[in-house]
Amino acid sequence: RMVGMINTSRAPSSKQDELKRELGEWFADYMVDAGYQIDESPFVYKQLILTAFPRVIPLGDTEFTKDNIEVATLNSNRLFNHYLEEQENSAYINAFAQAYMA
Repeated sequence: RMVGMINTSRAPSSKQDELKRELGEWFADYMVDAGYQIDESPFVYKQLILTAFPRVIPLGDTEFTKDNIEVATLNSNRLFNHYLEEQENSAYINAFAQAYMA
């Protein structure tokens, strides 16, 4: 029942396609604006993206099912927690680094 509600609450496929295009354009614009030369090594950038955003559902699944919802939720939470912890550690490091600067 919950899986059905989650899948039903998603945007229609036409809206999802629009959002994918917008995200892709935004990401490419950001990379260029941040100084990355995306024309040099697109393969490397694709690998970085795959590393930063690992799969949360099994390959071939396109929506949540009763068989993958638990693993998808756990994988998503692990990923978010990883980046939150990394951000927190970075904040501590920066705070101490500034405290001892002359």
